[in-house]
Amino acid sequence: MSSTSTTVSVLGQPERRTGTLVFGAFAGVEPAGAALAVDAALGGAIRDLAARRALGAAAGQVFLLPVHRPGIPARFVVFAGLGEFQRWGPAVQRLAAANVTRTLALAGIDDFAMVLWGTTSGMSAADAAGAQAEGVLTALAELPRGCRIRRVTLLSRDARRRRAAHAAIAALLRRHPSARLLRLDPLPTARRTPRQAVALAPAATPLAWLFVQETADELRAALLGAEPKATALAETRRLDRSALERELARLTPGIAPAALARLGRKLGELLLPAPIRSALPAVRATPLVVVHDAAAGRWPWETLVIDGWAPAAARGLHRRYAAEGMSVAKWREQRRRERELRVLLIVNPTGDLPGASAEGAEVARIIASQDHATVTRIEGAAATRTRLLAEFRSGGYDAIHYAGHAFFDPEAPAASGILCAGERVLSGADLAALDSVPALVFCNACESGRLRRAGEPRRQLERSVGFAESFLRGGVANFIGTWWPVSDEVAVAFAATLYRELGRGSAIGPALAAARGAVRELPSAEWANYLHYGSHDFALKVPPAVTTNSARDSSRPPRRRPAP
Repeated sequence: MSSTSTTVSVLGQPERRTGTLVFGAFAGVEPAGAALAVDAALGGAIRDLAARRALGAAAGQVFLLPVHRPGIPARFVVFAGLGEFQRWGPAVQRLAAANVTRTLALAGIDDFAMVLWGTTSGMSAADAAGAQAEGVLTALAELPRGCRIRRVTLLSRDARRRRAAHAAIAALLRRHPSARLLRLDPLPTARRTPRQAVALAPAATPLAWLFVQETADELRAALLGAEPKATALAETRRLDRSALERELARLTPGIAPAALARLGRKLGELLLPAPIRSALPAVRATPLVVVHDAAAGRWPWETLVIDGWAPAAARGLHRRYAAEGMSVAKWREQRRRERELRVLLIVNPTGDLPGASAEGAEVARIIASQDHATVTRIEGAAATRTRLLAEFRSGGYDAIHYAGHAFFDPEAPAASGILCAGERVLSGADLAALDSVPALVFCNACESGRLRRAGEPRRQLERSVGFAESFLRGGVANFIGTWWPVSDEVAVAFAATLYRELGRGSAIGPALAAARGAVRELPSAEWANYLHYGSHDFALKVPPAVTTNSARDSSRPPRRRPAP
């Protein structure tokens, strides 16, 4: 046990001598708030780690990022895992603070500053400070002799929150059995301090997060709105599976826009608790990210309509898959910094999909017609598993567009993948063994034997999500797929707009929104057919303002024009 008391302070900003800054992080949620200011000074390093799924945020997990940048006095930026938002509360807050304190003390770091976690996510400043201070006390009481923390600082830029936090810690120390281990500094006199200007990285888009988790016949949903006026609540409802199956039966190719809107309204009523439905319109100004487990992922959230608002058709709807064992994303950063957009086009490897061949020819024409864009087209018998693995491994592509059959194994999703020539499978497990893969995979794929015809909706939905999971586990950062086979007109309109916007440097979120908009203008309801796993703000090409000169990768394939 530490024999010397630790000083705890509540301040508006860290002192210059503080060498370690600690932020809270929810699983599957990109850093926001104060963490973004530090991220800007680090040139986007924190958001890069989040996009690569390399930022650990399981409850109680501690992630340390060494820092050596001018203008940032901290030597370490630390993220305390707060776990899944729908399971988060004071107990998780205490666990995270205890683990941070213990980890830093054992590493020889005796002075650190923690942001008040969760105060924009539904927790009061008093509850946040009380839980974090109690976690610190728990760790201090267990530290071995000779291992100590000199100072802990809790940070909030809001004066009222600082006062509430200070009062909560004082109350805790009046009743806690280990209170002697902490000494609370008085609140300093408020004074204005000039803010230092930093060179900002591209601003992150504010996002709203809908967490859905399904167990037995219940669905638990939690909503976390964008800062600064965040909406935060969690509710549970029982599912009427018979009614849901009846509605899903209406989700067929060629569905009319009016029928799709009705379906979206009914699914919202059947899936989401009433308080969540009532709160969702408050976040309509921001893109919506649905974070789901395996069971809840099989609902077509892209069709959702609440009070006439369709999130996917407005600012956009994206997905995150909440599962253990997900691979980190393995794109090659050098590709993002080169101007040329390079796409690998894989077309009809099994030779039995004339529609896929027509789609491939049109996609190749679209990409090749753009400035600073090239396409490598591999079709039919040439698309062997060996050839495709070599192309994936080369690191020479920004995106892969696949038009052909998919193989889906419901018992082992990682074994699912695309069918190559000779009906051999290139699976997500194969990609997991590679050191890099393209940042985007776009699959217009049909399950083996389905020949681009409509199938039973539930099976189609499960296949699409399982197929996406396979590629995510293989290390792909962004996956775009479809729920059901699309018409040629829709496929061309969507792909033409998507690749045009990506080639211009747009992030995937805005490019996807533009592509969905192009389909709506046909008019067609199939804008809701496209699902995206990944980051709204991810750009295949880094904006020129932050691009650095780099040597070209000699391993990339030579420039090739599309085959006639």
